[in-house]
Amino acid sequence: MSPTFIGNLNKITEMAVAGLLVFLWFNSKPVIKEPNLMDKLVLFFIISVLISAIPAFYIWGQPFLQSIIGSIAYYSFLLYFIFLFGGFSADNIESLLRKFFFLTLIVFIINAAVFPDVLFAWRSESRRGGLTVFFYGQGFTALGCFYFLSEYIERRKLVHLGLFLFGCFCLFFLTRSRMNLLGLGLGAVTLVFFSQVKQRAGTTLMFIVVMMAGLYVSRDLIVKLSADSQLQVKNFKDDVRYQAHEYFLTNFQENTTTYAIGNGVPFGGSRLQLKLTKLSDQLGFYDADLGLTGIFLHFGIFGALIWVIIFFRVFSTRSNTTTGYVKAYFAMLLSTVFTGYSLFDPGYIPATVVALYLLRISATTALKLTRVKE
Repeated sequence: MSPTFIGNLNKITEMAVAGLLVFLWFNSKPVIKEPNLMDKLVLFFIISVLISAIPAFYIWGQPFLQSIIGSIAYYSFLLYFIFLFGGFSADNIESLLRKFFFLTLIVFIINAAVFPDVLFAWRSESRRGGLTVFFYGQGFTALGCFYFLSEYIERRKLVHLGLFLFGCFCLFFLTRSRMNLLGLGLGAVTLVFFSQVKQRAGTTLMFIVVMMAGLYVSRDLIVKLSADSQLQVKNFKDDVRYQAHEYFLTNFQENTTTYAIGNGVPFGGSRLQLKLTKLSDQLGFYDADLGLTGIFLHFGIFGALIWVIIFFRVFSTRSNTTTGYVKAYFAMLLSTVFTGYSLFDPGYIPATVVALYLLRISATTALKLTRVKE
Protein backbone atom coordinates (compact mmCIF):
# COMPACT_ATOMS: atom_id res chain seq x y z
CA MET A 1 0.00 0.00 0.00
CA SER A 2 1.27 3.47 -0.84
CA PRO A 3 2.10 6.02 1.90
CA THR A 4 -0.55 8.33 0.44
CA PHE A 5 -3.24 5.66 0.79
CA ILE A 6 -2.16 4.87 4.35
CA GLY A 7 -2.10 8.58 5.20
CA ASN A 8 -5.61 9.08 3.81
CA LEU A 9 -6.83 5.98 5.65
CA ASN A 10 -5.42 7.37 8.91
CA LYS A 11 -7.23 10.67 8.36
CA ILE A 12 -10.51 8.92 7.59
CA THR A 13 -10.11 6.81 10.74
CA GLU A 14 -9.34 9.89 12.85
CA MET A 15 -12.40 11.71 11.49
CA ALA A 16 -14.60 8.68 12.17
CA VAL A 17 -13.32 8.47 15.76
CA ALA A 18 -13.84 12.20 16.22
CA GLY A 19 -17.41 11.89 14.94
CA LEU A 20 -18.03 9.01 17.34
CA LEU A 21 -16.74 11.09 20.24
CA VAL A 22 -19.02 13.98 19.35
CA PHE A 23 -21.98 11.58 19.12
CA LEU A 24 -21.18 10.07 22.51
CA TRP A 25 -20.73 13.55 23.97
CA PHE A 26 -24.26 14.61 23.07
CA ASN A 27 -25.78 11.27 24.08
CA SER A 28 -24.13 10.91 27.48
CA LYS A 29 -25.54 11.92 30.84
CA PRO A 30 -23.38 13.26 33.69
CA VAL A 31 -22.85 10.76 36.49
CA ILE A 32 -19.99 12.33 38.45
CA LYS A 33 -21.08 15.73 39.73
CA GLU A 34 -18.21 16.52 42.12
CA PRO A 35 -16.38 19.57 40.65
CA ASN A 36 -12.68 19.14 39.96
CA LEU A 37 -9.95 21.48 38.71
CA MET A 38 -8.77 18.87 36.21
CA ASP A 39 -12.12 19.06 34.39
CA LYS A 40 -11.61 22.78 33.84
CA LEU A 41 -8.00 22.35 32.73
CA VAL A 42 -8.90 19.76 30.09
CA LEU A 43 -11.79 21.92 28.89
CA PHE A 44 -9.57 25.00 28.70
CA PHE A 45 -6.99 23.09 26.65
CA ILE A 46 -9.69 22.00 24.18
CA ILE A 47 -10.73 25.65 23.95
CA SER A 48 -7.11 26.67 23.34
CA VAL A 49 -6.98 24.24 20.41
CA LEU A 50 -10.20 25.66 18.93
CA ILE A 51 -9.33 29.35 19.29
CA SER A 52 -5.88 28.81 17.78
CA ALA A 53 -7.74 28.52 14.46
CA ILE A 54 -8.35 32.29 14.65
CA PRO A 55 -4.72 33.43 14.21
CA ALA A 56 -4.17 30.53 11.79
CA PHE A 57 -6.84 32.12 9.60
CA TYR A 58 -6.23 35.85 10.01
CA ILE A 59 -2.43 35.73 10.11
CA TRP A 60 -1.51 32.67 8.08
CA GLY A 61 -4.54 32.44 5.79
CA GLN A 62 -5.39 28.88 6.81
CA PRO A 63 -9.15 28.26 6.41
CA PHE A 64 -11.07 27.34 9.56
CA LEU A 65 -12.08 23.99 8.05
CA GLN A 66 -8.43 23.06 7.55
CA SER A 67 -7.68 23.97 11.16
CA ILE A 68 -10.61 21.86 12.35
CA ILE A 69 -9.39 18.87 10.33
CA GLY A 70 -5.75 19.42 11.27
CA SER A 71 -6.62 19.42 14.97
CA ILE A 72 -8.39 16.05 14.90
CA ALA A 73 -5.75 14.38 17.09
CA TYR A 74 -6.55 16.81 19.91
CA TYR A 75 -10.23 15.89 19.88
CA SER A 76 -9.13 12.81 21.82
CA PHE A 77 -9.32 15.07 24.87
CA LEU A 78 -13.10 14.81 24.51
CA LEU A 79 -12.66 11.22 25.69
CA TYR A 80 -12.04 12.63 29.15
CA PHE A 81 -15.58 13.99 29.29
CA ILE A 82 -17.04 10.87 27.68
CA PHE A 83 -15.48 8.85 30.49
CA LEU A 84 -16.61 11.41 33.05
CA PHE A 85 -20.21 11.73 31.89
CA GLY A 86 -20.46 8.00 31.29
CA GLY A 87 -19.38 7.29 34.86
CA PHE A 88 -16.53 4.96 33.87
CA SER A 89 -14.82 3.47 36.91
CA ALA A 90 -11.08 3.11 37.41
CA ASP A 91 -11.49 -0.66 36.86
CA ASN A 92 -13.13 0.00 33.47
CA ILE A 93 -10.33 2.30 32.38
CA GLU A 94 -7.55 0.05 33.68
CA SER A 95 -9.08 -2.86 31.78
CA LEU A 96 -8.97 -0.72 28.64
CA LEU A 97 -5.37 0.25 29.43
CA ARG A 98 -4.26 -3.38 29.76
CA LYS A 99 -5.83 -4.29 26.41
CA PHE A 100 -4.15 -1.40 24.58
CA PHE A 101 -0.83 -2.16 26.30
CA PHE A 102 -0.82 -5.74 25.05
CA LEU A 103 -1.95 -4.59 21.61
CA THR A 104 1.00 -2.18 21.35
CA LEU A 105 3.41 -4.94 22.37
CA ILE A 106 2.03 -7.10 19.55
CA VAL A 107 2.51 -4.20 17.11
CA PHE A 108 6.12 -3.79 18.30
CA ILE A 109 6.79 -7.50 17.76
CA ILE A 110 5.22 -7.51 14.29
CA ASN A 111 7.11 -4.40 13.21
CA ALA A 112 10.40 -5.82 14.48
CA ALA A 113 9.77 -9.14 12.72
CA VAL A 114 9.09 -7.59 9.29
CA PHE A 115 11.52 -4.65 9.53
CA PRO A 116 12.30 -2.72 7.32
CA ASP A 117 8.92 -3.39 5.67
CA VAL A 118 6.99 -2.37 8.78
CA LEU A 119 3.20 -2.54 8.75
CA PHE A 120 2.28 -0.10 11.50
CA ALA A 121 4.53 2.94 11.82
CA TRP A 122 4.70 6.61 10.97
CA ARG A 123 8.49 6.47 11.21
CA SER A 124 10.89 3.56 10.76
CA GLU A 125 14.61 3.52 10.06
CA SER A 126 17.94 2.03 11.06
CA ARG A 127 19.97 4.20 13.44
CA ARG A 128 22.36 3.91 16.40
CA GLY A 129 23.12 0.31 15.57
CA GLY A 130 19.54 -0.93 15.51
CA LEU A 131 16.00 -0.41 14.29
CA THR A 132 13.78 2.55 15.13
CA VAL A 133 10.00 2.26 14.95
CA PHE A 134 7.44 4.83 16.05
CA PHE A 135 3.71 4.22 15.69
CA TYR A 136 0.51 5.73 17.05
CA GLY A 137 -0.36 4.19 20.38
CA GLN A 138 3.03 4.03 22.08
CA GLY A 139 1.71 6.17 24.91
CA PHE A 140 -0.23 3.11 26.08
CA THR A 141 3.02 1.14 26.13
CA ALA A 142 4.53 3.71 28.48
CA LEU A 143 1.46 4.05 30.72
CA GLY A 144 1.06 0.26 30.76
CA CYS A 145 4.70 -0.18 31.80
CA PHE A 146 4.17 1.93 34.89
CA TYR A 147 0.83 0.27 35.60
CA PHE A 148 2.47 -3.16 35.72
CA LEU A 149 5.41 -1.86 37.75
CA SER A 150 2.84 -0.54 40.22
CA GLU A 151 1.12 -3.94 40.20
CA TYR A 152 4.45 -5.60 40.94
CA ILE A 153 5.05 -3.26 43.87
CA GLU A 154 1.59 -4.02 45.25
CA ARG A 155 1.32 -7.75 44.54
CA ARG A 156 4.96 -8.87 44.14
CA LYS A 157 4.19 -11.09 41.14
CA LEU A 158 7.15 -11.56 38.80
CA VAL A 159 4.86 -11.66 35.75
CA HIS A 160 4.06 -8.00 36.37
CA LEU A 161 7.74 -7.13 36.61
CA GLY A 162 8.34 -9.08 33.41
CA LEU A 163 5.65 -7.11 31.56
CA PHE A 164 7.17 -3.85 32.80
CA LEU A 165 10.63 -4.89 31.59
CA PHE A 166 9.38 -6.12 28.21
CA GLY A 167 7.50 -2.86 27.68
CA CYS A 168 10.67 -0.93 28.54
CA PHE A 169 12.64 -3.10 26.13
CA CYS A 170 10.24 -2.21 23.31
CA LEU A 171 10.22 1.50 24.10
CA PHE A 172 14.00 1.73 24.29
CA PHE A 173 15.63 -0.94 22.12
CA LEU A 174 13.02 -0.73 19.35
CA THR A 175 13.08 3.08 19.19
CA ARG A 176 16.71 3.88 20.15
CA SER A 177 15.34 6.98 21.83
CA ARG A 178 17.39 8.73 24.52
CA MET A 179 14.27 10.49 25.76
CA ASN A 180 12.46 7.17 26.19
CA LEU A 181 15.36 5.82 28.27
CA LEU A 182 15.43 8.96 30.42
CA GLY A 183 11.63 9.04 30.73
CA LEU A 184 11.32 5.38 31.71
CA GLY A 185 14.05 5.75 34.32
CA LEU A 186 12.59 8.95 35.75
CA GLY A 187 9.10 7.46 35.78
CA ALA A 188 10.23 4.30 37.56
CA VAL A 189 12.09 6.32 40.20
CA THR A 190 8.98 8.48 40.67
CA LEU A 191 6.79 5.43 41.13
CA VAL A 192 9.14 3.89 43.68
CA PHE A 193 9.32 7.21 45.53
CA PHE A 194 5.53 7.50 45.78
CA SER A 195 5.03 3.84 46.77
CA GLN A 196 4.10 2.85 50.31
CA VAL A 197 6.95 3.21 52.84
CA LYS A 198 6.74 -0.40 54.00
CA GLN A 199 7.18 -1.59 50.41
CA ARG A 200 9.78 0.94 49.32
CA ALA A 201 12.96 -0.75 50.64
CA GLY A 202 12.41 -4.10 48.93
CA THR A 203 11.16 -2.49 45.75
CA THR A 204 14.11 -0.11 45.64
CA LEU A 205 16.57 -2.99 45.99
CA MET A 206 14.87 -4.98 43.22
CA PHE A 207 14.71 -1.87 41.06
CA ILE A 208 18.46 -1.23 41.51
CA VAL A 209 19.30 -4.83 40.60
CA VAL A 210 17.12 -4.76 37.50
CA MET A 211 18.43 -1.36 36.42
CA MET A 212 22.06 -2.45 36.84
CA ALA A 213 21.40 -5.57 34.78
CA GLY A 214 19.64 -3.51 32.11
CA LEU A 215 22.47 -0.97 31.98
CA TYR A 216 25.03 -3.75 31.62
CA VAL A 217 23.16 -5.46 28.79
CA SER A 218 22.66 -2.18 26.91
CA ARG A 219 26.03 -0.61 27.80
CA ASP A 220 27.21 -0.21 24.18
CA LEU A 221 24.07 1.65 23.13
CA ILE A 222 24.08 3.79 26.27
CA VAL A 223 27.73 4.79 25.68
CA LYS A 224 26.79 5.85 22.14
CA LEU A 225 23.77 7.84 23.36
CA SER A 226 25.81 9.40 26.15
CA ALA A 227 28.49 10.55 23.71
CA ASP A 228 25.84 12.16 21.51
CA SER A 229 24.29 13.92 24.51
CA GLN A 230 27.64 15.20 25.83
CA LEU A 231 28.46 16.65 22.43
CA GLN A 232 25.10 18.45 22.33
CA VAL A 233 25.55 19.85 25.83
CA LYS A 234 29.11 20.98 25.12
CA ASN A 235 27.99 22.90 22.03
CA PHE A 236 24.45 23.70 23.19
CA LYS A 237 24.32 27.12 21.50
CA ASP A 238 25.15 25.48 18.20
CA ASP A 239 22.64 22.71 18.80
CA VAL A 240 19.73 22.83 16.36
CA ARG A 241 17.16 22.35 19.12
CA TYR A 242 18.48 25.30 21.10
CA GLN A 243 18.32 27.45 17.97
CA ALA A 244 14.81 26.20 17.20
CA HIS A 245 13.61 27.09 20.72
CA GLU A 246 15.05 30.58 20.36
CA TYR A 247 13.57 31.10 16.91
CA PHE A 248 10.04 29.85 17.66
CA LEU A 249 9.89 31.83 20.91
CA THR A 250 10.89 35.09 19.22
CA ASN A 251 11.35 35.61 15.49
CA PHE A 252 8.61 33.25 14.34
CA GLN A 253 5.86 35.08 16.21
CA GLU A 254 3.97 37.58 14.08
CA ASN A 255 2.36 39.66 16.85
CA THR A 256 0.92 39.67 20.37
CA THR A 257 -2.01 37.51 19.29
CA THR A 258 0.22 34.58 18.32
CA TYR A 259 2.09 34.95 21.61
CA ALA A 260 -1.21 34.74 23.48
CA ILE A 261 -3.17 32.02 21.65
CA GLY A 262 -0.66 30.54 19.22
CA ASN A 263 -0.39 30.08 15.47
CA GLY A 264 -2.73 27.12 15.16
CA VAL A 265 -2.20 23.58 13.88
CA PRO A 266 -0.85 23.49 10.29
CA PHE A 267 -2.74 21.51 7.69
CA GLY A 268 -3.65 21.29 4.02
CA GLY A 269 -0.68 23.03 2.42
CA SER A 270 -1.47 26.36 4.08
CA ARG A 271 1.14 29.10 4.37
CA LEU A 272 1.65 28.07 8.00
CA GLN A 273 2.36 24.48 7.02
CA LEU A 274 4.65 25.53 4.17
CA LYS A 275 6.58 27.81 6.54
CA LEU A 276 7.09 25.06 9.12
CA THR A 277 8.02 22.54 6.43
CA LYS A 278 10.62 24.95 5.03
CA LEU A 279 12.11 25.48 8.49
CA SER A 280 12.35 21.75 9.10
CA ASP A 281 13.79 20.93 5.67
CA GLN A 282 16.31 23.77 5.49
CA LEU A 283 17.28 24.40 9.13
CA GLY A 284 16.20 21.24 10.95
CA PHE A 285 13.74 23.19 13.13
CA TYR A 286 11.05 20.67 14.11
CA ASP A 287 8.22 21.64 16.46
CA ALA A 288 8.16 17.98 17.53
CA ASP A 289 11.59 18.41 19.16
CA LEU A 290 10.59 21.28 21.44
CA GLY A 291 8.16 20.00 24.07
CA LEU A 292 6.40 22.88 25.78
CA THR A 293 7.74 25.34 23.20
CA GLY A 294 5.87 23.31 20.58
CA ILE A 295 2.68 23.72 22.61
CA PHE A 296 3.40 27.45 22.80
CA LEU A 297 4.01 27.61 19.05
CA HIS A 298 0.60 26.13 18.27
CA PHE A 299 -1.54 27.29 21.22
CA GLY A 300 0.32 30.23 22.70
CA ILE A 301 0.93 31.17 26.31
CA PHE A 302 -2.66 30.12 27.06
CA GLY A 303 -2.07 26.50 26.02
CA ALA A 304 1.42 26.28 27.53
CA LEU A 305 0.24 27.67 30.89
CA ILE A 306 -2.54 25.08 31.03
CA TRP A 307 0.05 22.32 30.70
CA VAL A 308 2.21 23.82 33.44
CA ILE A 309 -0.82 23.83 35.76
CA ILE A 310 -1.69 20.24 34.74
CA PHE A 311 1.79 19.06 35.73
CA PHE A 312 1.53 20.91 39.05
CA ARG A 313 -1.90 19.39 39.66
CA VAL A 314 -0.70 15.87 38.85
CA PHE A 315 2.29 15.92 41.19
CA SER A 316 0.46 17.70 44.01
CA THR A 317 -2.37 15.14 44.10
CA ARG A 318 -2.40 12.87 47.14
CA SER A 319 -0.59 9.61 46.39
CA ASN A 320 -2.24 6.19 46.24
CA THR A 321 -1.95 3.07 44.09
CA THR A 322 -3.51 4.66 41.00
CA THR A 323 -1.91 8.09 41.21
CA GLY A 324 1.50 6.47 41.66
CA TYR A 325 1.74 5.04 38.15
CA VAL A 326 -0.06 8.06 36.67
CA LYS A 327 2.56 10.32 38.26
CA ALA A 328 5.25 8.05 36.85
CA TYR A 329 3.76 8.46 33.37
CA PHE A 330 3.68 12.23 33.75
CA ALA A 331 7.27 12.17 35.00
CA MET A 332 8.10 10.56 31.66
CA LEU A 333 6.20 13.32 29.84
CA LEU A 334 8.02 15.88 31.98
CA SER A 335 11.35 14.52 30.76
CA THR A 336 10.37 15.63 27.24
CA VAL A 337 9.10 19.06 28.26
CA PHE A 338 11.98 20.83 26.48
CA THR A 339 13.24 18.34 23.90
CA GLY A 340 10.42 16.00 22.98
CA TYR A 341 7.09 15.43 21.31
CA SER A 342 5.11 13.47 23.88
CA LEU A 343 2.97 16.39 25.09
CA PHE A 344 1.26 16.74 21.72
CA ASP A 345 2.19 13.51 19.96
CA PRO A 346 -0.98 11.87 18.54
CA GLY A 347 0.51 8.56 19.63
CA TYR A 348 0.58 9.69 23.27
CA ILE A 349 -2.48 11.94 23.57
CA PRO A 350 -5.08 9.14 24.09
CA ALA A 351 -2.93 7.58 26.83
CA THR A 352 -2.48 11.01 28.41
CA VAL A 353 -6.25 11.49 28.46
CA VAL A 354 -6.68 8.09 30.12
CA ALA A 355 -4.04 9.03 32.72
CA LEU A 356 -5.73 12.37 33.45
CA TYR A 357 -9.07 10.69 33.92
CA LEU A 358 -7.60 8.02 36.21
CA LEU A 359 -6.04 10.76 38.31
CA ARG A 360 -9.38 12.58 38.48
CA ILE A 361 -11.27 9.43 39.52
CA SER A 362 -8.63 8.59 42.09
CA ALA A 363 -8.74 12.10 43.57
CA THR A 364 -12.55 12.00 43.76
CA THR A 365 -12.50 8.58 45.46
CA ALA A 366 -9.86 9.72 47.95
CA LEU A 367 -11.91 12.83 48.75
CA LYS A 368 -15.03 10.74 49.42
CA LEU A 369 -13.08 8.36 51.66
CA THR A 370 -11.67 11.29 53.62
CA ARG A 371 -15.14 12.69 54.15
CA VAL A 372 -16.40 9.30 55.32
CA LYS A 373 -13.59 9.04 57.87
CA GLU A 374 -14.32 12.56 59.12
